[in-house]
Amino acid sequence: MPGDHNIDKVTRAIGEIERLRTELKRITGGENDIDDYVVEDHADHVLATFKTQREAVEWAKKNGHAPHVARVRHLNDKKKPDHWRAA
Repeated sequence: MPGDHNIDKVTRAIGEIERLRTELKRITGGENDIDDYVVEDHADHVLATFKTQREAVEWAKKNGHAPHVARVRHLNDKKKPDHWRAA
């Protein structure tokens, strides 16, 4: 079908974004406390840790990443794009 080609292109683009995207994940020390903000790659490798989200975002951008932050503190499944927003 004519639209299938476009769907395939979009699917491939989303997959590429997933592989390249670096997300910021909050590590919590308790129910409501945030101890650190961590810059991780898509495979959960910690690249850097900061005391503020701003520092983490600035570092990620300075180092060529396109950071995303969790929309809701405890929803941070990297495979669900709606859990994230661009920083």
